[in-house]
Amino acid sequence: MGKENFLTFVLAAGVICFTCSACSTVSTGKTRDGSYKITQTMEISSQLRFDDTPVPSGFSLDRKGSFVFQNDETRMGTMTYIGKTDLGALIKFYKRNMALNGWVLMNSVEFDKVILNFEKDKEGCIVMLEKSGMGKSVITLSLSPLSKAGIAIKEKDKKK
Repeated sequence: MGKENFLTFVLAAGVICFTCSACSTVSTGKTRDGSYKITQTMEISSQLRFDDTPVPSGFSLDRKGSFVFQNDETRMGTMTYIGKTDLGALIKFYKRNMALNGWVLMNSVEFDKVILNFEKDKEGCIVMLEKSGMGKSVITLSLSPLSKAGIAIKEKDKKK
């Protein structure tokens, strides 16, 4: 009988923890007009792979879904982070913090995922935001050099 009470207690505690953690995460989704409702502000994590590509605190690097190459002339990689927050807050976070780091938003695409394309100097950064199971969100940052043609166009535009 003691074992049954212990198992009942563990099961009840697990259900309570799951319920409480689900309630503490605000997941608002899209509003009727297709925009995202922003309900929280996020801080930048202190554990950044590249100091000008911010990641919200509370997100962890998924090493299996990431790779990075860097030398004294170039850097590139795909870094995947997993954490809990709603997409609206993530969109606001990246639009604000990438701009603060000198990145220019070139375009964005929204469907079941959100893709934000940024450029800075001779690099491009694609930020992909998506929902995952259990109220989690996935951030994928893909950083690479721009093509020579893209750099030539940017330099030509600067001269105008």
